[in-house]
Amino acid sequence: ERLGRKVTLLNDVVGAEVEAACADPAPGSVILLENSRYYIEEEGKAKDADGNKIKADPAKVTEFRASIAKLADVYCSDAFGTAHRAHSSMVGEGFPVKCSGFLM
Repeated sequence: ERLGRKVTLLNDVVGAEVEAACADPAPGSVILLENSRYYIEEEGKAKDADGNKIKADPAKVTEFRASIAKLADVYCSDAFGTAHRAHSSMVGEGFPVKCSGFLM
């Protein structure tokens, strides 16, 4: 409502369906992705069902980051509170152009 336009909500953050939806959006489109924190590849670590610490497969992290990089032409981080984290959605890996926002 506040944007005064339709917001397209996607049920995922990576993958072919998300990449297709973000490939050629109409000018002024707003696309909201699911939370990337649901993926072990976002933080690189997690806990399994028994509470044991597990690490993400480095190859899957690379795939995850490559899929994120296909969604936009520019990576702009304005998340000051999390800028110190090496999470997949925070590092901007694979983007030819990176910048920081006003909070940074």
